[in-house]
Amino acid sequence: MKKLIVALLFLLATSAHAGGILLSWNANTETDLAGYVISYAAPGDVGWVLANGQWTYTGAFTHTANVGLVTSWTLNPAAPGPYALNVSAKDTANNVGLPSTVVVGLVPAVVPPVVIPPIDVPPGKVITVTITIQ
Repeated sequence: MKKLIVALLFLLATSAHAGGILLSWNANTETDLAGYVISYAAPGDVGWVLANGQWTYTGAFTHTANVGLVTSWTLNPAAPGPYALNVSAKDTANNVGLPSTVVVGLVPAVVPPVVIPPIDVPPGKVITVTITIQ
């Protein structure tokens, strides 16, 4: 089994806290190829480390998807947070090859717009407006 080259693309959805992750890779050219297996870690899985603003994943991949004979796959919907993914080729004897390099990315939270109604302020007065988003 050959090692696969993987690209990770993040697609933002229009609804709050929803998104999709598009993973694509170069095809394996072996004649006994049966399909591909995606392994991934999601936000909240044990093993995430945030250091110097970069997420890394040190745990075991607990989520898998057998995606067949395609060279791209979308995890949808994806909750906001970090994801780590890799791809392995599987042959017709059900042997799974070495995984690709792990790619890590962050699905951002989509914050809905804040609408502030007009405020009448008498001339010469100063007001302070504080907005808290939770």
